Amino acid sequence: MSLNNCNNTLCFLEDYSVLVCKEHRTAVVNLNTHLLQHHNVPTATRKQIVERFSHFATVSPAEIELPEEPAQPINELGEPLDALQCKTCRFITVNKDIMRIHCNKTHQQAWIGEKSLLYNTVKVQSFFRSGGLQKYFIVDLADAQIDENAGVENIVSRLLAKYELIQQEVKEELQTLKEAAKTDKTGWFKRTGWLEFLKDRNLAHLAYQARRPDQSEDKIKLAAELTEQLVERSVKGLATLPQEVRRWLRSAKQSEVDPRPMARLQNPESQTVYASYMVRFVCFYLRIIEDDERRLQRAIGQALASPSRHSDSSNSKDSPDSLDSEDSSDSSDSDKDSGEDSSNSRSSKDGRYDLQSRRATRRQGQVDKMKDARELFTFTAEQQRRADRLWSALGGDDRGAQMEALLASISSFIFVTYHPVPLRTGLFQFLAVLGIDPEMARLRTAKNYSYMLAGMVYCTRVIAASHLLPESQRDTETEQDRDRFIEMRRRYLADGTFTPMSAMISLLAYGKFIGLTAGNSGNAYWSEDKQTFYLNGRPIVISRFCKMAQDLIAEASEKLWELCWMENNEERVAVDLKQVVDDVTFTKRGLSFVDTPSNNLKGGLAWMLKRVMTIRGGLRLKRANRQ
Repeated sequence: MSLNNCNNTLCFLEDYSVLVCKEHRTAVVNLNTHLLQHHNVPTATRKQIVERFSHFATVSPAEIELPEEPAQPINELGEPLDALQCKTCRFITVNKDIMRIHCNKTHQQAWIGEKSLLYNTVKVQSFFRSGGLQKYFIVDLADAQIDENAGVENIVSRLLAKYELIQQEVKEELQTLKEAAKTDKTGWFKRTGWLEFLKDRNLAHLAYQARRPDQSEDKIKLAAELTEQLVERSVKGLATLPQEVRRWLRSAKQSEVDPRPMARLQNPESQTVYASYMVRFVCFYLRIIEDDERRLQRAIGQALASPSRHSDSSNSKDSPDSLDSEDSSDSSDSDKDSGEDSSNSRSSKDGRYDLQSRRATRRQGQVDKMKDARELFTFTAEQQRRADRLWSALGGDDRGAQMEALLASISSFIFVTYHPVPLRTGLFQFLAVLGIDPEMARLRTAKNYSYMLAGMVYCTRVIAASHLLPESQRDTETEQDRDRFIEMRRRYLADGTFTPMSAMISLLAYGKFIGLTAGNSGNAYWSEDKQTFYLNGRPIVISRFCKMAQDLIAEASEKLWELCWMENNEERVAVDLKQVVDDVTFTKRGLSFVDTPSNNLKGGLAWMLKRVMTIRGGLRLKRANRQ
């Protein structure tokens, strides 16, 4: 023990005027003697410690006032002791022999039979444990336990609240893109340019703006329905285009036609999924238009409500920055200032966010979820004009004008060039947002993104064809219209043309290349006994898979026999498939393996007709003329 740490061992209980040694759980009468005998403290140090505690006014052991019983345990005196209390005179001792002597001599009570009738078992504490100075007092552990539990509950509640707050901070930190994934060995993220484009942006907020319409978004919901109809109309219109035109439309090369023509997808569900990506694109940029309109109206309203303020800011009222400054109730202005210079939201040299500063920012107002989308997405003058026209048309009832405005608006994002990088165009900026996986809070890899990009390429081509060769005018199209289509396709829809479509084709090819070279390692593998196949972590037991196929065959066979009115198994015909000869290279029309004599299958039609004529179910198939 030293002078510096003596307070960890010694303490003064002011309520009882007692100096206590917490290590030995006892009150101290002579501090110098106690330090020498029990702590072996050097003389010089003892004098310093005694001097430090000399200003406390202590009382003698006889003058110590015991707490009112039952008392709360005193932690400095250690764990309460098991003791016996005489039922006759309330005498207390921790020694059963002393209690026996007390009962015999003081109360002349025989120590025989049921001893519990002579005393109670209690929990006690004492300021002294030896030297004849023990004075026990009863403590109530029940109340102490309740207080302790209450204290624990309070501590746990505070810790959980702090943990939830930290978790919220961590969640927000994860939503903001900071740097490239260290595990990406394919170069995909470098190739896409997403890391630099989305740096320090909130991925969750961006992905949220690219969602499908909410129930309350009437105009955007109408735009989504019209976009689905537009894609379907464009796909349906492919059948009215000449095959050569559809071959040019499918081709990714500038001067070479594709062997296969552009056509409707075989799987209707795939086309629905593809169309949903274009729907999300339209919803994304229309939300930005709506947000700009709302902020402009708010700024005008505030300017009208405050003429002096309006006059001061009249010179800059049309600028986006002035709109932000007008919105004092929205946290977007503070967020916008920190978007370019993040020094106010950073704390240390390692670049991590200052949590206290960010909490204060959130307390100032609601988080502006449109901020990142508004700042990242760019319109050209023509795109802005057509998007505004579409937004205005959505407020009317003319479906023809709405569809025309929608086609013109989407086309303005397709027929455009970029310099020097494709992320300067609005369509490619949306593709970066589409690459955000909101559930996993990370960017999509090539394997998980290529199919989405393929959908956007497909929709872009069919919508471009609808714009260049309108369905309503295809009956009157001329060679000049066809040549104009081929020229526009070469300039805007082919590879190597510095257009969004060119960049999409290139990125799609790169994504497919990564998918082929990287393979599915980790996604699909076998168990050691080769009896279980794991796909994306889900086990597929091969025996159960085989049984599923067998059960399907058995069910199909049962349905077939029911259609043949063969309810009894004894009447059913069995064919050994191993004996059936089927030459797949024999392609003469009108002949099949049924006609091969060795298969003995030619009598099946006669057998079936006889069955129909002799079974009640078959007779019901006859017409009124008995045919």
